[in-house]
Amino acid sequence: MRTTIRVFLLGLLSFVLCMCKPINPVDVNTEKEIIDLIFQSLNNTHEQIAEKILGMGFYEAAYLEILNYQSFTNENPNSTTEDPNRVLISVQWDENQNISLLGYERKLVGFDNPAAHYNLLSNKTAEYPYTDWQGYYAEDEEYGEKEGLISSFVQAGYLNEEFYNLLDINKTTNRDEYLNHLTNNKNFSNNDIQQGYVETFIYTHNDNSKWSGKIGLYTYSLSYGFSEEEGPITEKNIYFEFYLTRIQ
Repeated sequence: MRTTIRVFLLGLLSFVLCMCKPINPVDVNTEKEIIDLIFQSLNNTHEQIAEKILGMGFYEAAYLEILNYQSFTNENPNSTTEDPNRVLISVQWDENQNISLLGYERKLVGFDNPAAHYNLLSNKTAEYPYTDWQGYYAEDEEYGEKEGLISSFVQAGYLNEEFYNLLDINKTTNRDEYLNHLTNNKNFSNNDIQQGYVETFIYTHNDNSKWSGKIGLYTYSLSYGFSEEEGPITEKNIYFEFYLTRIQ
């Protein structure tokens, strides 16, 4: 009963706040605020984090008590159509109520230069001192053969030797080299070429807890029709994600 009441109140608070402060679309300044919130909330409870996120104008997207998981979005839950600029903030905690994961992800719709946008957010995370930085990137010119593996490589962080060999993944410990390769990549507008970029690091919070950080950018193309003149009609989607996961 108490859980039901709490969920109802969170939903009501989300509705009231978002009516007062719409947050769609989410701009880069709001994204930087989200990154600050993630870094600065690692020793908070999930209730405290929820209050902060709702206070920014987001809606609760899901609350799964059995999984200790809660998520938030800028998409109005009463909307009848999917918002292409939808973002998702994820919170997960352990059986002791300690935060175990905080993350942010979105599809980059209508961005003329997604690499430059990624660079801004990567530099924002770099304001928080971290160690053991490593960068990985891969590109595939054979449409459909490896693109699912490239997206999995970024999403799940499958950074092992098998993936290195299979996808011809480049690895570097030079962040400038990594960002230069990304920002100079001219193929993001090419539907036939898929990209995957991910940087990883270790972050130590002010309570001495340690976190595995991951920032990723990846593409995925979908065919949804056929033109007699041009053949398959393909749309290329570009995704960004940032996660901090507690190291046990």
